[in-house]
Amino acid sequence: MTEPGWDCSGGVCHPVFRPDGGVVGPPPAYCGDSILEGAEECDDGASNSDTNYGGCGSHCVYLFCGDGVVNGDERCDLGQARNITEYGDAKGCTRDCKHPHYCGDGVVDKEYGEMCDPGSALDLACSGCMYVLHGF
Repeated sequence: MTEPGWDCSGGVCHPVFRPDGGVVGPPPAYCGDSILEGAEECDDGASNSDTNYGGCGSHCVYLFCGDGVVNGDERCDLGQARNITEYGDAKGCTRDCKHPHYCGDGVVDKEYGEMCDPGSALDLACSGCMYVLHGF
């Protein structure tokens, strides 16, 4: 079967042209058309989204920790940097695209100046990882 827009009747295939000079056949492929073609890793059509972590992004590449783009629930993403330790690089980004210490991580990191952490428990007096005095 010959693809639309091509004529292979003479033994050699060549595009079929319309009278206006355009090529007969389907419209050109593009990211978001639900057809996996060319350099695309994925193409979920209208479902492509840069918030669909682990899924197909708006540029037809899969979104994952290490792709160099902060998306999904990532706090940072240094791409495929090789100098990341389990505690992070100089910017504090770890291999799992998190910061090892941040306000709201559920851990009181006193060495980073936290007095409390609102992610660790329901602590109404904790704001910005500092105790807030109410009523004074």
